Amino acid sequence: MKPAFNLTLFILLIGLFAFAHPTNEAVPTKFTNTITSNILDNRLKDTFEVKDTLSPKLDEIVHFLDSIGIHPAQPFLDSLNYYGDEIEFDSSQIPKAEDIEPHTLSSSNFRKLRNACQAKSISVKEAKRIFPYSKIEDKYLAQLAADSIEIQYCSIATSEGFEEFTVFLFHYPPWAGDLYVFKGNKAIKKIEIASKFGIEIKNFTDSIGNRLFYFENTSDEGACIVESQLVTYQYSRDSVSKVLDIPCKISNASGIRWYRLDYEVISHHPLNLKYMYEVGISTPDSVVDVLSDSTIVPFKYDSFKKQFTPNFIGTKLNMNRLLSLDLSNNEMLFVHSFHDELKKMIFGQDKGKRTACLFYLNEIMNGRYYRCKR
Repeated sequence: MKPAFNLTLFILLIGLFAFAHPTNEAVPTKFTNTITSNILDNRLKDTFEVKDTLSPKLDEIVHFLDSIGIHPAQPFLDSLNYYGDEIEFDSSQIPKAEDIEPHTLSSSNFRKLRNACQAKSISVKEAKRIFPYSKIEDKYLAQLAADSIEIQYCSIATSEGFEEFTVFLFHYPPWAGDLYVFKGNKAIKKIEIASKFGIEIKNFTDSIGNRLFYFENTSDEGACIVESQLVTYQYSRDSVSKVLDIPCKISNASGIRWYRLDYEVISHHPLNLKYMYEVGISTPDSVVDVLSDSTIVPFKYDSFKKQFTPNFIGTKLNMNRLLSLDLSNNEMLFVHSFHDELKKMIFGQDKGKRTACLFYLNEIMNGRYYRCKR
C-alpha cells in the first residue's frame, strides 16, 4: 500500500507544479491590460537617454502593439492638449471671430483704404482711423522703425472689387493681426489671428453657392517644427461664420518619431484636399523612413451643423490618424491609429523598417519616447 500512496503523491505534486508554472505559449489578457495600464500611467515621463540598442522579445512587443490597437482611442485623444517643453500651446493662436459694432467709413477713408489695398500697406495714422478696433502698439512699431503696416486684400464677391471683401491688417504685436470683413464701406466682422508670418487669403464659391474664404494659420514654427491649420469662413449677407478648421501642414524633425504632413487643394466643387504624409523613426544610428503615402479626402458641407466635414471612407486617413500627426507627440495615438502598418513592418521583409519599428515600440513600451536623445 505504501508504494501506491507514494506514486499518487508524486503524481499530485507534478500536477501542482504544472499548474503553478504555465507555458509561455499564450499570454493572458491580464498581461496585455497591465502593459496598457503602465504605458497610460507613464506616457508623460521625462527625458530618457538611449545608451544602446535594446534587443526586446518580439512576443512582448507584438502583445503590446495589439493591446494598444484594440484600446479605445479616447484616452489618447484626451492627452492631445499636452505639449512638451519645446512648444508652448497658447489658445490665443486660434483665430477668434469678434462681433464688432459695424462702422461705416467716410468716402475719404474708404478711398484711402482702397488705395492702401492696392499698395499692400497703410500708414499707422490711417490704420488707427480706419481700424479703430485693432490694438496697434506704437512702441513695437517704433522698435521696427515702421511708419506703415502691411495689409492684404481679398475679394469675397463673385468678381474683383470692393463690394464685399476682406482686409488683413498685420500689425505685428506679437506677430499677430486682424482680419476685417467689409461689405462696401462698412466693416461687419473682425477676426483676431496670431500668425508669425502673416496669411494668404483665398476665396471660392462651393457647389451649392456658399461664398467662402480660407487661409493657412501657422501657429508654431521653429528650426524643426511647423504647424498650420486650414481655416475656412463662410460669408452670407452680413453673417460670417467658421466652417472648417483642420490640420493641413505639420512637420516635426525632433524626438523618436519624425513626421511631415502637407496638403493641396485639388478642387472646390466639391471641396477635395490631397494629403501627403511621411513618418520616420529616429534610431540611435539614423532616421529610417517607414511610411510615405498620400490620399484625397473629400469634404461635404453639413447644412445642419453649418460645417464642412471630411469623409474619410475609402481614404487612407481618418481623424485619429490625422491628429496623430500632431505636434503634441502623441505616440500612443499614433500606434493605435497605424497599428496595421506597424505590424506589417514588424513581420515584413524590409530589415531596416523592421528593426526601426521594433526599436520604436520597445522605447514606447518602456516609457522612453519624449525627446529621446541620440
